Amino acid sequence: YHVLGMRRQASPQEIRRGYHRASLCIHPDRAEPATKEEATWRFQILGKAYAVLS
Repeated sequence: YHVLGMRRQASPQEIRRGYHRASLCIHPDRAEPATKEEATWRFQILGKAYAVLS
């Protein structure tokens, strides 16, 4: 929940919206070349968190 910025009582729709909102912010394609590796790592963590919660 923390990775997605959600509360524990979040509905499936809220979780999905939180994932999409966060993925737009940290997507590796939007990252500067110097931070692309970190953005890739964060995006993978975000995807794993979403997979667990959905």
